[in-house]
Amino acid sequence: MSSRRPDEAAIGYRRLAMASPRESQSMHPPSRPLPRRRSRIGTTVACEPCRRRRSRCNGQRPKCAPCVGRGLSCQYVTANASETQSEALKRKLTEMEQRLTDYERLYAALGRMEERDSLAVLNKLRLGVDVCSVLREVSEGVLLLRLSSIPEARRHHEFPYFVGMPAHLRTSDNPYCQSPIYDVAILNRGYTPELNFFLTQADDRNLQQDIYQQPYHSAIILDPRLSTVDLSGWTSVTSDVQLMRELLHAYFLHEYPMVPSVHKDSFLQAAVDHDNRLCSPLLVNALLAEASASESGTTTRQVTDKVAQHCFIGLSHREQFWNPNTPGYSFLAEARRLWELHADDACDLPTLQAALALHVTYTIHGMDKIGYPYLVRAVSIAKQMRLLEGNRHVRSTRLRCARDFTAWCLFNWQTFVSYLYYRSPLIKSPPASALPDPDHHASWHGEFVLKYSSSRLPSKLGLGHVFNAASTLRVIVNDLANWQFRDPNPQRQQLLSAEIIYRIRARLEAWYASLPPSLRPDAIALPWQLKLHMEYQMVAAALAQTRTAERLPSPLSPASSTGSTFAEGFRVNDSSALGRLETIVRLYYARHGFERCDSSLLFVLPTLVLASSENMAQVGKDVEIRNAFRSALVLGMKGLYDQGKHSHMAAAIYRLLRNQLSPGDMAVLREYGHWYSLDEEKPLIVEHVRSQWPLAIIGRDINPEALSLQTLACTYSGLHPENRHSRSRSCSSDGEYDIDDWSMATI
Repeated sequence: MSSRRPDEAAIGYRRLAMASPRESQSMHPPSRPLPRRRSRIGTTVACEPCRRRRSRCNGQRPKCAPCVGRGLSCQYVTANASETQSEALKRKLTEMEQRLTDYERLYAALGRMEERDSLAVLNKLRLGVDVCSVLREVSEGVLLLRLSSIPEARRHHEFPYFVGMPAHLRTSDNPYCQSPIYDVAILNRGYTPELNFFLTQADDRNLQQDIYQQPYHSAIILDPRLSTVDLSGWTSVTSDVQLMRELLHAYFLHEYPMVPSVHKDSFLQAAVDHDNRLCSPLLVNALLAEASASESGTTTRQVTDKVAQHCFIGLSHREQFWNPNTPGYSFLAEARRLWELHADDACDLPTLQAALALHVTYTIHGMDKIGYPYLVRAVSIAKQMRLLEGNRHVRSTRLRCARDFTAWCLFNWQTFVSYLYYRSPLIKSPPASALPDPDHHASWHGEFVLKYSSSRLPSKLGLGHVFNAASTLRVIVNDLANWQFRDPNPQRQQLLSAEIIYRIRARLEAWYASLPPSLRPDAIALPWQLKLHMEYQMVAAALAQTRTAERLPSPLSPASSTGSTFAEGFRVNDSSALGRLETIVRLYYARHGFERCDSSLLFVLPTLVLASSENMAQVGKDVEIRNAFRSALVLGMKGLYDQGKHSHMAAAIYRLLRNQLSPGDMAVLREYGHWYSLDEEKPLIVEHVRSQWPLAIIGRDINPEALSLQTLACTYSGLHPENRHSRSRSCSSDGEYDIDDWSMATI
């Protein structure tokens, strides 16, 4: 059937063809392509004015082009160009929830506060201080004010076994019993009118009431850089910035005042500014390794980092530097890795400071035989940099100050350990750079500003006076060590002429008499002030027991006649020096306790224990004096036990000395030593005692190798049946581990 309609078929229409193109028209397309339409640049979020006007926004920040053309205020709800509208809403919701939480915390804190404290918080809010800042101050203040809420009687420590200061120490010629800290910490008189008068008369000494009435560890350092510095870019061990800040704060608070390796202000500023001239990853890891033993606090914050979990729950087992689960091991391993990669060719200030910090760390853990090459390398770098010859050619004031300060730090530490370890110092003379006056050049030393718990005002403490006094004392000790240990053979008796002893003694007495007012015996209270006097009394006691070279010409005056007349006068001062040393240790314990890490006590407390044990053997049947000496022995053992929680060297010394106690003393130690550990029978790990420090440090005419800590540890391990047949390799003869040959080969 056809599909056409009937009418069409009847009419018979024909199909029409398409018309042909005109001559003016061309069948070919134009030679030039049409311009492409410009694609509009898309934006994630438009600004608020463009959204209200429903106009196109180019998304430029801080002002888009349409708003600039119309003169409008351009505002975005998103934080940045990559944030979407939904992400911005989620962020605002999180901020509102956090703000609500902050208000709830503030409301709860105001309900728990006293009226005086709550009014102070409200006044801050009226002044426009944001809630987060107020909460931060409140949380920090609560931590510090816990001590202020404790009665004064609990802020000083009672002596074990014998209450109060022994009578043989309370003499008229003992200046340490005339100090305010004796009245406050020993007699528990509190804030007396006499103390008020003393503080009023001592305004120029930078003395405050807080340093006498509160323990040192209740203070914090007020330095904004310590709370803002980000060390995560300097180490790969952990990303917990707050943890590293607290470790660094513990280092500067406890270890730095007497054993500095860096200039505090220069290091912190360089760490903030990423200045490689005064800071490096090697230096940061070395300092954090040393600081890991200093931090003994706890925290309640949630720690997600693996390393932080191990180290911040009370920093357990921090004395086990060989334990991979401790922070000290992690930072020390990273420092050693960086040392092996770069230290051979590096000759700069951060590498020198890192070597110094590493040697300190190994020393306080009883591994100075392993750490000695770091000290040798530090001295070598200092000589290559000509650091000890003066730094006036350095144009940068900050760099010149850091170089001069580091030169004295290196000289002081190597002098200290050389004298204690019966070695001739590696540096024979002090640095050429003079020590500036702290009263006129306080920035050279770097000042400490502390905030105590019960004080509203900070206390500015003159750390420069302590550093200058310690450096001057080390110059005298350096000369003494050069004379006394000039013979490289330690088995030969180190004898000095009487005139040398007399001259050294005269220089020590002149140093003692020229101390600034803040460091005199009737004014000291801070741990580093007390430790400075401990060191002086130890040197004086050791010098009094040094044997004189009879009938030998004096090296200083060959024509003079020598004999034992000079030394006879010093024998009288021996007991007084040891008695004053015991007095200072008792003041230290009564005010500050032994719980916090203090590496300087490792070399003081054994002296107290050994001297007390010797005195008990000589007093006979005098019960009162015998009990006083026994009290000093128990006090020294308690200090070693407490320090053993931070340092393996202290734990080793504690076990060695405890093994030498008589049955009676051991019974007293068990009875009055409530700190006595439940794992007291845990064997000493001899493999981790590689120290050449001679334990009997009172006399200077002994064979140091026979009484070194490593030798005594090997003897101690032989007493245990499980160790008799499996001696540690570290107990081999010293010829196998010659320190000089081994250290030079390692470097």
